[in-house]
Amino acid sequence: MAKRKRPDKPAPLSRRFRGRHARTVESRAKDLERKISALLDKQLKRMVSEVLGEIKRHGKPLKVRKALSKEQRALLKLFNHFGLLQALGGAGEVQGGRFRFRPLFEEKFHEENLVRVQELTVGIEADFRASVGGALSEWSKEEPRPPLREVARRIRLQAFLPHSEHTTEDQRVLQPLNRSTSRFGLAQRARTIARTETSRARNAGRFEAFVQLGFKSVQWSSFSDIHSRPGHAMMDDDERTIAGLVSGKEFFTNPKTGKNMKYPGDPAAPPGETINCRCTLVGVL
Repeated sequence: MAKRKRPDKPAPLSRRFRGRHARTVESRAKDLERKISALLDKQLKRMVSEVLGEIKRHGKPLKVRKALSKEQRALLKLFNHFGLLQALGGAGEVQGGRFRFRPLFEEKFHEENLVRVQELTVGIEADFRASVGGALSEWSKEEPRPPLREVARRIRLQAFLPHSEHTTEDQRVLQPLNRSTSRFGLAQRARTIARTETSRARNAGRFEAFVQLGFKSVQWSSFSDIHSRPGHAMMDDDERTIAGLVSGKEFFTNPKTGKNMKYPGDPAAPPGETINCRCTLVGVL
């Protein structure tokens, strides 16, 4: 007796990638997420320590760091390692086997990662300092003004303790602080970063493979569901020539925003076009 065919089950909500190797890509993205989260947690500890030190010195900041911080160097190493793995995977899907990039591609890829790492970490630090600055301004209006020890306790409490464990009084005084720069907010940001960078790297690898293999044109393929950007869904099946994209004479344009992209996840595009984007490129034979 023939076995009944099981109905296709919908992919879990966490599944973000398509293709034969989707499970492998998903696993790597989660591994990258854990490593990024650990590095952002180290950055948070350093930022808290620096800010408290500046408060003790009456607002006098430390000397500006010109070299990359320890967290930035580690994050750059992660982006380069995991990114090239995903780029090779994307290129291999196009070729149907192993692929070798030109040295120029890897050099450009590493330069883009350096910029991305600096943008991400500097942005997080700017958000954290703005949050603390706003909170200090509010707390200075309290009567009596909270002592330095209490200020330090509040900053550490918001940064490292889950919101559910705060007392009612703590929740009241911690309102000026932004939860997005706490340990738990940064863990969520790490998930977004890992998935965005994984998708970006795979599409960068696919685009390079189309160039090296001599494809004439490529199409935008959107991941259309309730979470998709309307503009990206409208771009589905849009076709552009490789020569035009490489020369900068052609772009994929989001009809909703008017923003141009060379491929999904293009690092030159605004963050609003690339964060959590799940679209991909398809070669036209």
